[in-house]
Parts: sequence; structure tokens; C-alpha cells
Amino acid sequence: MFTLKIENAKGEIIDLSSNSNYSVVGISGLNPPTSTMSTASITTNDGSILNNARIESRNLVFNIILEGNIESARINLYKYFRVKQKCKIYYKNGSRDVYIEGYVENFEDDFFAQRQEVQISVMCYQPFFNAAQDLVIDLSVILAAFEFPFDIASTGKEFSTIDRTYECLLINEGEVDNGLIIEMRATGTVKNPIIYNSDTREFIGLNYTMAKSDLITINTNPGEKSVILTRNGIESNLINYLKKDSSWLKSYSGDNLYTYTCEDDSSDFLNIKFIHTHQYLGV
Repeated sequence: MFTLKIENAKGEIIDLSSNSNYSVVGISGLNPPTSTMSTASITTNDGSILNNARIESRNLVFNIILEGNIESARINLYKYFRVKQKCKIYYKNGSRDVYIEGYVENFEDDFFAQRQEVQISVMCYQPFFNAAQDLVIDLSVILAAFEFPFDIASTGKEFSTIDRTYECLLINEGEVDNGLIIEMRATGTVKNPIIYNSDTREFIGLNYTMAKSDLITINTNPGEKSVILTRNGIESNLINYLKKDSSWLKSYSGDNLYTYTCEDDSSDFLNIKFIHTHQYLGV
């Protein structure tokens, strides 16, 4: 059994797997996408060497039989599969709950067939399936410290405390080495924060002093790379403040151990959250 839902650019969603007006009889493109390899021959050796390999865009093709009021069902589908417009495809089976975004390439229907079957092609230029739920790891957890019954001394009573750790073990359960989002929020003055991958020794750091309540969001995902400061509701680009030799940190498939430091012993005033989306080659 599977669940198939389509979301159009307006955020409207249709469930095609439990809709009496539609019977989904085929979906191609759910397997791992094709790779293109560039090779070079060496005159003194047999065979060739691999120069480069890349994964091509994914083409999803849906075959759907129209049921009931055929004309009404077909016209309703136009609303979710509009040619050249973006759509979001949610797919769930017994093992994976994922989504992928693409653009509708064409919508074909044989109007004079006894049983009309439409074929819809969607091009997904980012070819990986994304896990429906993000993995979120917060290195600063608030622990409740207020209990009933209570007795408040003259010195006061703590309502909560912050349990802070300086290492993050992020397990990428996907099949793709991809990026992540790092949110850094200052509870005081924070000077020149640096985040490391303890295994690879790669790092990304800023030559910047954060003020209390500043939020810096670092996105290392391909095609989305950015460093944005949010202060008093106003966003600013901090990409020019990156430290020399900084890398756009990756989340490699498997275990990833991250840690962070700040100058002038200001690490205690920094709360960090890691947000990662597992990506898959196929379902």
C-alpha cells in the first residue's frame, strides 16, 4: 500500500490514493535516478579513468485512470498539475515517508478512449527524495526546576535551568551526503563563533560579534547556501564575515560529530540548533 498526495503552488492538496475519482495505476521514476559519468582514456592502459560523475534530474510520470464524472475529474486535476508550474509530491509506503518538488512538464489524456487514462510528467531538478520530518537537535535544553509543593526562600527560586552541551552527534540516515541548517542564537555577547566537524576537521566560522537576542542562520544545503543575521526582526547578509578557509559543512551519510567554540569564553552565551533533512535516492 502507498499514499500519494499532490500539493500545488497555492498549498492546496489532493490525495490521489484514496480518492474515488482516480485510480493510480502506475508511477515511474521512483527508483534511483540515472547518473552521467565522464571518463578519459589513457593510451598506455586498458580501459579508462573516471573524471566526474553526477546524478541527473528525476522524471516522475503518473498514470491515472479517471473514474466517475470523467470530465469533472480531469478538470480538477488541472488545478494540481498545471503545466510549467511547481508542485510538491508526497509519497509514503511501508518503509519511507518522503516528498519531492518538481515542475509539471506535460499533461496528456486520450479523450476518446473507452476508459480515459491521463499521463502526467513532472521534472524534479533536485533529484533526491526528502524525509517528511526534519531531524532537529538542540544543544541547549531547558530543564524544569519548579515543582509542587514549593517553598520560596528569600534568595528566590529557579523556575528552569539550561542544560548545555558542546558536541552534537548527528546521524544522517539518508543515502545522500547533503547540507544542513545551523541556527545560532545569542543570550549575551558572543564573539567569532566557529562550528567544527570533529571527524573531518572542516569548519565554518564568522568574524562577527553577536549581540544578545541575535539569531544567525547558516544554510549549507546545495543551491541554498547563505548566512543570515536576524536582529530586531531585520535580516542582514553576513556571508562576507565568513572566516578564511571556512567550508560549507556537510552531513555525511552515517555519524557526524559537530562541536563549536567562541572567543573570550563566550560559548556559554550561544544556543545552537542543527536541522537536517534525510535524503534518499529512491523509495
